[in-house]
Amino acid sequence: MAAWMLSSRSVCPACLLVHLGVVAAALTLVPKAWWSGPTVFAVAMIFLSTGGWEKIGTARGTAVFRPRPGESVPQGDVYVLFTDPECGRCRLAEANLAAKPNLQVLHRWVILPHGAYRTMRAAALVESVRLRSPQQARELIRLLASGPEELTDEAILHAASQAGVGPEARTWLTTPPNEAIAALEDDNTTAKELEIQSLPAMAKLSGPDATGSRRLTLLPAAQREN
Repeated sequence: MAAWMLSSRSVCPACLLVHLGVVAAALTLVPKAWWSGPTVFAVAMIFLSTGGWEKIGTARGTAVFRPRPGESVPQGDVYVLFTDPECGRCRLAEANLAAKPNLQVLHRWVILPHGAYRTMRAAALVESVRLRSPQQARELIRLLASGPEELTDEAILHAASQAGVGPEARTWLTTPPNEAIAALEDDNTTAKELEIQSLPAMAKLSGPDATGSRRLTLLPAAQREN
């Protein structure tokens, strides 16, 4: 059953305990300095709650947009791409976006059960880099999407080196800042509010309303593919 779950990237109710066991096993491989706190335990729940998001879905929703600390949100039409670093269709979406440099896109993370330990580390590293240099973070996202399909630590660190992140990448990969972990938690919350059921998923960012809030609206599949 576990093999079926991981190969199909779906989680049925009967598989949830198996899925939780996979997450627990992955966390035993993470250095204690990282996983011992309650924050990281909450992040582990990302994997339990996102099973099956690789399947094709049509759910749409809205959510309040919460920018990252220090994140610069462009003017005009802005889209938010929800993606997993190892998701095959997400990598194709990244390639399509690279061919549309004028499209303004922000990235958010949805961690799928398959390869969760690796992809959590890759996404957390991106968010660690973003805290220092949004430009380097964007370059790291591009390099990860065009690199090896399996994001081993070696592959992640190689991409980080190419992005000019420097020796601190190894430290961040092992012990990311709390702000990076909080970013992954927030992405999980937003994805659930949007009722995302497939990856990649794209939402459009609206302008501020009367309260000053900006909202995300999940685009239908047909629009996301264009």
